[in-house]
Amino acid sequence: MQKIVVFDLDGTLAKVGQPTPHSVQVLLHQLQRKARIVVCSGKPVYYLCGFCRQLGLVQPIMIGENGAEVCIGYDLPPTTHIQVDLSIDVKRRLTALHDFISAELGKNVWFQPNSVAVTPFPRDSKTFTRLDKLVADNPPLLEGIVAYRQSDCYDFSPKGVDKRAGVQKVLDILGESADNLFVVGDGVNDYCMLDMTANSFGINLADPSHAQHNFKSVTKAIQMILEMIE
Repeated sequence: MQKIVVFDLDGTLAKVGQPTPHSVQVLLHQLQRKARIVVCSGKPVYYLCGFCRQLGLVQPIMIGENGAEVCIGYDLPPTTHIQVDLSIDVKRRLTALHDFISAELGKNVWFQPNSVAVTPFPRDSKTFTRLDKLVADNPPLLEGIVAYRQSDCYDFSPKGVDKRAGVQKVLDILGESADNLFVVGDGVNDYCMLDMTANSFGINLADPSHAQHNFKSVTKAIQMILEMIE
């Protein structure tokens, strides 16, 4: 039996586009001596591999693209790599959505190189407003797809592919239950995995009801987790 601590990345372990503070890195090194650390993000697993390597995490587990991929360890080839199996129809819908946004916004949007999800990054606020309108005005394009609006992008994921499903896949791989699970997150796309356990820690949540404990910084959350698993 082992404790499993799942962290969101942006807004939780680090501010968007910023490195993880040294003080948080120190706490993570203490934590990994007592628990298995999982990083769960909308970013692709290859991005998370580099992130975890720079943090000095040992055999971390990474859940990428909001649950679409699970990877164990950052060595290449990875020890374990699992990608969600999508139907042909869902793949076509994701491709159609990508092509539609690309045709409408052109070079004003950059697409994160994902394996499954579609993640466009508008290059300026005007383009972000245009993307908001495209999403609002074209509901048929989002049939079977969930849209998460982030501070710097949109994550478009197939329905049923979310962080909760990714975390459950990790529990299945490790043969553990949610009783040994701790989850830390800050965003709407984290709610589903925060709801999996009473050991849930929100960081500046818009809706604090999704977490048993809420903090303004991840430092306090990790310190409390360390105390709980002594």
